[in-house]
Amino acid sequence: MNSTLNRSGDNLQSADMRFRYDPRLRVGDWLTIGVQLDILDNLVMGSSPVTGEVGTPVGFFARTQQSPDDLVAAIDGALRVKAVWGDIRVFGKIHVFGGRMPEKFGLGVLRSDGNGIDSDFGDYVDQIGGKVKLGSVWIKIAMEFPAEGASSESPSRYFGPVHDAEQRRHIGDLDTGATQPSNKSKCKLCIPVAVGHKALLRAISKARDHRMWA
Repeated sequence: MNSTLNRSGDNLQSADMRFRYDPRLRVGDWLTIGVQLDILDNLVMGSSPVTGEVGTPVGFFARTQQSPDDLVAAIDGALRVKAVWGDIRVFGKIHVFGGRMPEKFGLGVLRSDGNGIDSDFGDYVDQIGGKVKLGSVWIKIAMEFPAEGASSESPSRYFGPVHDAEQRRHIGDLDTGATQPSNKSKCKLCIPVAVGHKALLRAISKARDHRMWA
């Protein structure tokens, strides 16, 4: 019920949309580059009418829509690059990866990759790491970068690399874990269960100060 908008109506009705493009570029037999793009992410239908012209001074006279990028007070753009990463898999036993990537762990409770058909959120991790398969168990060790200090990025910079401007307030996570994927082929009448364990060690660096805890 619409009780917060001066009771101007009995119901709130809305429709939104999103097109997710999740391609994979395979270079040879080992290297894979992944990208996740959201186009018109959670765009409310009718939220970007063309107004302010002679024939359409207000939204009541609007006849067409415009790109969110063309709006003066736009909050979200028409295209969102959510993740870009690369991984190398060797002989089905070694997995090396790096980049910004969606991650799922703990049935999506601890971390959710946001790949559901109606998922509006997700956990994206900047990390470099690897996995090794021992028997049926994958052992993982990775370095995550949840937050950094000031960088050299600037609106006036058009070319050249961006790097850290100072060495304070850097936050890093050492991620270790072991997972055993479910195997449906061993018992067709059994319920497949994936087992895993994850441990994070976080470090924060400051000027003349270094603190670490688990």
